[in-house]
Parts: sequence; structure tokens; C-alpha cells
Amino acid sequence: TGVTSFYTKNNNTISAARNIGTYEHLLANKAFFRCHQSHIINFRWVSSYLFQDGGSIIMRDGTSVPLARSRKETFLERLKDFQ
Repeated sequence: TGVTSFYTKNNNTISAARNIGTYEHLLANKAFFRCHQSHIINFRWVSSYLFQDGGSIIMRDGTSVPLARSRKETFLERLKDFQ
């Protein structure tokens, strides 16, 4: 069992004693996307996408989240559908 941290819009951090895969299944809807081995994002909080250095997602608070190369195409399709 791993520990998963959630970062809220109020800049709070919540830690839970379950692995990220558990939450990937619980959050399996169009608003959430597992963009990297260790990151699930909420499309509602995506500000922009940077194509350089393999790709990274910029969240509204300025946080940069990595995007796995293998998930890039799916991310871009889902982002387009979400907007």
C-alpha cells in the first residue's frame, strides 16, 4: 500500500494510505485523467499544456505536472473533448 497525496484548490494537502491506482478507478470520469505514473489531474484546473521537454501540464495555480509520453495523445484528445 502506498500513500497518495491530493492537492486541493485551497492549497491544502490531504494524504491517504492507498495507492494512486485505487483513486484512478474511483475518479474514472471525464474530468480526471492519469497523466503520469504518479499524477492524476482534474481537467477543470488545467491552464495550459507545454509541448517542450516531453510535455507538461500547467495547472491554474502554476504547478507543472509531467505528462507521460505514452499518455500524450490520449491527454490531448480528452482535453479537446473537455473544453
